[in-house]
Amino acid sequence: NISDVPIILKIFSPHVLNLTLVDTPGIARVASGDQPTNIEEQVRKLVTTYISKQNSIILAVQGANQDLATSDALALAKSVDSDGSRTIGVLTKLDLMDKGTDAVAILLGRQFPLRRGWTAIINRSQADIHADLSIFEAQQNENKFFRNHPIYNSIADRCGSQILAQKCNKLLTEHIRKTIPQLKKHMDSQIHARQFELESYGQPILPDDHTSGWVLLQILNKLTDQYRDIITSSHMIPNIDFSEKVVLSGGARIRQIVNDVFSKKLGEVHPTAGLTTRDILATIQNASGSKHAIFVPENAFEVLALRQLQWVREPSIQIAELVHDELVNILHNEMHSKDMARFWRLKDRVDEESRDLLRKMLKETKKHIH
Repeated sequence: NISDVPIILKIFSPHVLNLTLVDTPGIARVASGDQPTNIEEQVRKLVTTYISKQNSIILAVQGANQDLATSDALALAKSVDSDGSRTIGVLTKLDLMDKGTDAVAILLGRQFPLRRGWTAIINRSQADIHADLSIFEAQQNENKFFRNHPIYNSIADRCGSQILAQKCNKLLTEHIRKTIPQLKKHMDSQIHARQFELESYGQPILPDDHTSGWVLLQILNKLTDQYRDIITSSHMIPNIDFSEKVVLSGGARIRQIVNDVFSKKLGEVHPTAGLTTRDILATIQNASGSKHAIFVPENAFEVLALRQLQWVREPSIQIAELVHDELVNILHNEMHSKDMARFWRLKDRVDEESRDLLRKMLKETKKHIH
């Protein structure tokens, strides 16, 4: 597969301009050797990643001896730079064109016009590289080619590698100058947001700071107060997303569980379920003993009531579990506070201990219900 990790080469020279060039691979349509079958898709994705950046200048390089109507470079550049404000056309291999043909019409913008125009260059051939022809000598040969050519000599001032470098530098400078206000605004906004976030975390705590215990106590007290307020007081969640359905939470949800859900379950229990008239009379007589009772003895009522409580145990346990789940949900939301986010180990420990405590209280509640 093609790696998206660039190979960085820094060149220092008094004869070059300050530019950062990214040489992307050409579009390979047919995989060869051990190349992946989707080599074309990978290359297109890689090239698009670089040329999509609004602060970059696109050099659409195309051989003059090839048909520009089928140019992948121009097609990709147009897909991300529709108005052509960042695209410079570069024509190579003018020295390899068929006799009787030239690229003047393209260079003058009569064919395949680009907003930033076209620049022609002559690169070193493979034979020149094998002959150790220097870059300086290659540029001299390039200049001679355009100055002495019967057709290109009239536009030699806009051809050559040095002209292309100057053009890129000028265009990049203009582009940077144009985008600096927006870039500065974006940076100021990011700095302000990060500064606000940093201040919200409070003062830094050093490992040997004697105030660390006090800070810990403040955080735990704050968490406790917030947890209590959510259950016992009215509270509103800031920055609520009104595109989502609003649901009850916190104390309101617990109140709904007790008043609505529990009441409904109790209403489904018949008060005399499992009791017959004979059972009631026998209980009253047992409570009266040998005496004649004008009114129903109080202890008879207590015995009957205790017997009937078995029918409300299961609904009571279900309600206890629902309340427990809501308390855990409140705890989970509180664990995302800025204080807890700052001290993630404290967050994990508090969350673990709190959940253990809630489970213990649920167990005690169920035991009390039984």
